[in-house]
Amino acid sequence: MAVVIICCMILVGLIFIYGGWKRPYDEISSAPDIWIVELLFVIIEKLFKISAEKLMRTSLMIFGTVWSLFFLCVLITHAY
Repeated sequence: MAVVIICCMILVGLIFIYGGWKRPYDEISSAPDIWIVELLFVIIEKLFKISAEKLMRTSLMIFGTVWSLFFLCVLITHAY
């Protein structure tokens, strides 16, 4: 059962990667719980002249990659 849950968590990470890569920016930024992150990215955009869209997409892809690799490592290294 634990292996199934960990595999589902790996898939969640892949969904984050897909969301950062292929989804339109309006869909990503319109989520009601993400307004704090979007506000942070707008502040960073003003300070460093980096597009908030690129920053959010990159952050989602990095987060999804780290998430998936973490659970993949848990899957490989632990005995069930």
